[in-house]
Amino acid sequence: MRTLHTGGVRQRSVGVACRRDGVTEGHGGRAADAVKECLKLIDAHEDDEIWKRAGSGLHTTSSKRVFLSSMKFARTFSLPDKRELHGFGFTPKVDLALPEGDYVVVAYKAVSGNVVSTERVVMQREDDAWKLIGYHVNKNGQTSIK
Repeated sequence: MRTLHTGGVRQRSVGVACRRDGVTEGHGGRAADAVKECLKLIDAHEDDEIWKRAGSGLHTTSSKRVFLSSMKFARTFSLPDKRELHGFGFTPKVDLALPEGDYVVVAYKAVSGNVVSTERVVMQREDDAWKLIGYHVNKNGQTSIK
């Protein structure tokens, strides 16, 4: 796995999942497209839908109540005005609590007002679909100059 150095003084994490429409290839653009779809749901506050689409990695490590609370808290850090792809990496393992499999970590630079943060999403290929199992927001402690 390529290590993503995002810096940051604070981090909030929550698992989420998206895309049940049979994305079968797990490389490059298709994984990134699935992440973008999930971020749209996150931005639209579609937390119940996200939970329904969640991968087993989220359902085995969290309850729906904890998930909904965590999403609400994560939004206090960032609902960005814009995002740009920062990097991504594929790996067979992302956490000791999860089995080996096909995972991708995608990072975005997010700008909200004059605050810059990094959003990272972790997806697992499961049942021939990419499902998000992690969402992390790092507040970088930087400001954007317009």
